[in-house]
Amino acid sequence: MRPTLMTALACASLLLGAAQTAEAQVFVRPWLRPRVIVMPRPWVRPVAVAPPVYVQPPAPVYYPPQTYYAPAPQPVYMQPPPVYVQPPPVYVQPPQVIVQPPQVVMQPAPEVQQMPPPPQVVQAPPMPVYQPAPPPVFQAPPPPVFQAPPPPVLAAPVVLPQWKAKFGVGFRFAATVNTDEFTEFSQLGFGGELLYRAHRRLILELGGEYQKRVDNGFARYDVPVTLGLRIHIGAPDWVVSPYFVMAAGLAYSNLDFLRSHDVAWFADGQLGGGLEVRLGKHVALTADLRGDARRRLSKPDEATANTLSIDGKPFAPMQDSFGLQARLGAALYF
Repeated sequence: MRPTLMTALACASLLLGAAQTAEAQVFVRPWLRPRVIVMPRPWVRPVAVAPPVYVQPPAPVYYPPQTYYAPAPQPVYMQPPPVYVQPPPVYVQPPQVIVQPPQVVMQPAPEVQQMPPPPQVVQAPPMPVYQPAPPPVFQAPPPPVFQAPPPPVLAAPVVLPQWKAKFGVGFRFAATVNTDEFTEFSQLGFGGELLYRAHRRLILELGGEYQKRVDNGFARYDVPVTLGLRIHIGAPDWVVSPYFVMAAGLAYSNLDFLRSHDVAWFADGQLGGGLEVRLGKHVALTADLRGDARRRLSKPDEATANTLSIDGKPFAPMQDSFGLQARLGAALYF
């Protein structure tokens, strides 16, 4: 009897405390033996499984081959840029199925299970796009420009400072060896000359001399007067300048023998060469060697023509002659 009362009291307390949430209720039947009625557990709907999320990968990017053109044929290496495709991560959570056998226990009301949040779709970062570098541009070097050398500049003729002096006065000494048809004789003389620098290579001379016979023959003297031209063949700035000389003129000759005098006029011609040494701006020294030829122009007088011998020696008046003359001179220009 005591167990029955205890069971009844327990059922009453349960009915009064949680009549709406109890899964098993005990009904008291005083006229029957108490029994336990087991109520089935309410059906729990299984958790819905989210459908798999499919992220379509981006379409492959096609890069056309690039061709580089260069002036010279060179091998072209074409390499497509690397394409990195990373599939997005898909997180799929399997459904949780909770199967619990029925228990004869007193349990609180089942908690409503929250639905899991939808799977988070992780979007992959955009694929890096590698822009191809622009093809190298090979610029041909400009063609070499050949410049014609400048035309030669003809320097103006160098005029030495001393050439500003045009006029000059000179003095000279001469030694002459002459020969004619009948005799040979030597002469020494001195004279003077007037000079004019007409060009950097041309000098005009007007000179006269007194020449005296110096051997043991009859006494004779000559006075030639000539006009000549000196042609310098060296560079204008040479200190020692060679030159050619030519001159022509008249010569007065006087021969004194024991009983008469022979007086004659000769045409005189000279040709030779020499050197001029320039000292400073106004002084020049000259040395030359000339061939001298003379031709008689006048006839001897009657007395001279009738003289055939003197002291038993054959005698003839002055005849045409030729000789060699050496000269040393100095000139002062102003």
